Amino acid sequence: MSDAISRLWAWGRSGRIGLGDSGDRDEPEQVGVDNDWIALSAGGSHTVAVKADGTLWAWGRNNAGQLGLGDTNHHYTPTQVGTDTDWAKKISAGRRHSLAVKADGSLWAWGDNEYGQLGLGDTDERHAPEQVGSNTDWAAISAGRRHSLAVKADGSLWSWGYNDSGQLGLGDTADRNAPEQVGADTDWDLVSAGGEHSLAVKADGTLMVWGLNHLGQLGLGDTVSRDAPVPIASGIALVAGRNHTVAVNPDGTLRAWGDNEYGQLGLGVMRYIVTPSQTVTGSAWAAVNGGSFNHSLGLRDDGTLWAWGRNNYGQLGLGDTDDRATPEQVGSHTDWAAVNAASYHTLAVKNDGTLWAWGRNSSGQLGLSDTNDRHTPERVGSDTDWATVSVGQSHTSAVKPDGTLWAWGWNHYGQLGLGDTSDRLSPEQVGGESNWLAVSTGLHHTVAVKTDGTLWAWGWNVRGQLGLGHTSDRHAPVQVGSDTDWAAVSASGYRTLAVKADGTLWAWGENNNGQLGLGDTDNRNTPAQVGNDADWAAVSTGLFHTLAFKEDDTLWAWGRNHDGQLGLGDTDNRDAPVQVGNETDWSTVSGGGYHTLATMSDGTLRAWGLNTSGQLGQRTMWFDQPQEVPGW
Repeated sequence: MSDAISRLWAWGRSGRIGLGDSGDRDEPEQVGVDNDWIALSAGGSHTVAVKADGTLWAWGRNNAGQLGLGDTNHHYTPTQVGTDTDWAKKISAGRRHSLAVKADGSLWAWGDNEYGQLGLGDTDERHAPEQVGSNTDWAAISAGRRHSLAVKADGSLWSWGYNDSGQLGLGDTADRNAPEQVGADTDWDLVSAGGEHSLAVKADGTLMVWGLNHLGQLGLGDTVSRDAPVPIASGIALVAGRNHTVAVNPDGTLRAWGDNEYGQLGLGVMRYIVTPSQTVTGSAWAAVNGGSFNHSLGLRDDGTLWAWGRNNYGQLGLGDTDDRATPEQVGSHTDWAAVNAASYHTLAVKNDGTLWAWGRNSSGQLGLSDTNDRHTPERVGSDTDWATVSVGQSHTSAVKPDGTLWAWGWNHYGQLGLGDTSDRLSPEQVGGESNWLAVSTGLHHTVAVKTDGTLWAWGWNVRGQLGLGHTSDRHAPVQVGSDTDWAAVSASGYRTLAVKADGTLWAWGENNNGQLGLGDTDNRNTPAQVGNDADWAAVSTGLFHTLAFKEDDTLWAWGRNHDGQLGLGDTDNRDAPVQVGNETDWSTVSGGGYHTLATMSDGTLRAWGLNTSGQLGQRTMWFDQPQEVPGW
């Protein structure tokens, strides 16, 4: 046991840092007054530590008994685990389980054991340390999110626990509830278990990786998972985070790769971009559309369609469910005319008037007469006269050139406008009128303008988003007021904005983030004018933020800005319109869930806001190869 003397300091999230209360700390604060701590390991929400006298201590959350104190009570200050005084400095805290080695080389485990991560031959939770087998030659240990790794004194590598992505390195994806040797090699040295991936260094310094790789956390230049160790490079020290990896090379340089949502790679890029950036190269973009849950689509001048970002339901139309961090062409067709995306599905119109759909289809929102998802574009019916389409969370509306209005998908709130609340699996005409001009779908409501300039709304009305002076739902179109000078409308989330023929801008519905632009955060259930300007040309609503053009082609933004989606250089919300930069050559804009896309008059594409799934068209969020961290 080392005689090293040190004090312990902590900061971070509530109740997990040993400071005696449940408050957060954003600056280091000393834990108690003791100065004899010699080893420490921080887990998902708890901490274990060893003192110079060989005693073991734990604190933090304890819902699975991960503190080893014989109960499941949370402890906000360091509490001794048992009375033993022979704990070595080899301790490791996982998400909700803990591992430790004693001076005699025996291995002990406690806490969550749902997947056998304690290695005790079963899946029963333990609230106090219990010895893993009878061996006394354990040399190194690491507790991951739900799996465990260890090296013995003979250099053999062992693993157990959850294995859905091959993180145990045993050549399959079956869980193990007791230690099993990884291969036959006996030259393993260091080991680190991450969220669902694993890393280890051999005696010659070779770094080996395996397990989940969806964010490039293995550093192999791809996103393909591995179920057995694969060499990557030489390293002398390493740490696996939940979905990222950090390693030190023999020359002292620090490298990092994998998930970078919160800037955890130290590369100077974060989870969002707060100013309009040309993250996608090229100058032939004609129009863009930002899905409300992290995917993006764009049309080029040559009629090709491109997609990138989140793809868990195939909403990118690329034939799979893999996310894309850079634009990839959807098929090979060059006759796309318009595209519209929502949470998890996409619809597009071709030059020949045909309508195509793909992505999630749980409520028939694709209009393909069933509820099966599609991963590539599939034609909706046989009609060749579709003009415009608008996509809500789980429903779709469209206007044909003959002025008829059509709707399909989820209809729980009457958002299809068909007079009832029954879902439709294929397009059905809304009423018998043929004077509809444009339609826009919100989360679960719909608004539309007729050729006579009247405005109509129906569906969910919980925040007054229908503009009818109350919050009662409507199952069929109801006229909003009596004005006949409405020119354009945009609905998203629980609100609606519209432009009149005189250039004034109006807003109503939910306003908790100032997304109505009315200078406050009060909801409105009837249209209220946004300022006094009469030079508004177009408006686009994101989930909780709003973008609009003026007649001079300047761009303005307001509403929620937690992820920089307003493009104003910060993350402060705005409750009134603020100009984005000073450019006067904006062409089109589309507000997504938490990001924004826009094209300039020269055909370049700008993007800003959240980038967790690559929806901005670049990999600021994850790196699939080791990147050198500057300053080391």
